[in-house]
Amino acid sequence: MKQEQRQPEYKAINPFGTVPTLVHNKLTLCESNAILYYLCEAFPAELGKYGGANLEEKALIQQHLSWYQGTYRPSLIRILRLQFVGMLTKTPVNEAELTEGGKKMQETLGLLDGLLGEKPYLVGNNLTIADLLIFEETTNIEFYKLDLAPWKNVKAWYDRMLTNEVIGAIHNQFLETAKALEPMFKQKEGN
Repeated sequence: MKQEQRQPEYKAINPFGTVPTLVHNKLTLCESNAILYYLCEAFPAELGKYGGANLEEKALIQQHLSWYQGTYRPSLIRILRLQFVGMLTKTPVNEAELTEGGKKMQETLGLLDGLLGEKPYLVGNNLTIADLLIFEETTNIEFYKLDLAPWKNVKAWYDRMLTNEVIGAIHNQFLETAKALEPMFKQKEGN
């Protein structure tokens, strides 16, 4: 929230001014998808399993990451963005846009439900970087207080992701941070 990525020091590293940025050895890399793929390749013993076991899995992961970037993420954050901008600018949120955003979010969750099918993870039996990135975005449902029950495959996958010790711990930190920020947002809404 401090916009540090817009400072000249950061832009010297990443001219896009976006987050995240990875600097490893002589490589500077930005964009989550590229960073995750690079880490899987750069550290095969520790992280290689998350990047796919063979060419077909790697291709499916790339397909899911592209879908995430172009379709999934924009549809899930649309409502949040509308509400956040309305709060910051102290202007009413366009109800028609909220309704349309809600429909698009539900359609997209339906697509994810179909992609998952009965599989434990997006590409099959193993957790991949596609699951990690799509799960991270799916946590936005916490802000919408949305029940995932209508999308049984998404619900099962989401719950399964939370059983991962590291993912569950990070998610709990996210919820604690969000709860701590609530008063700030309520104060801005009241102004």
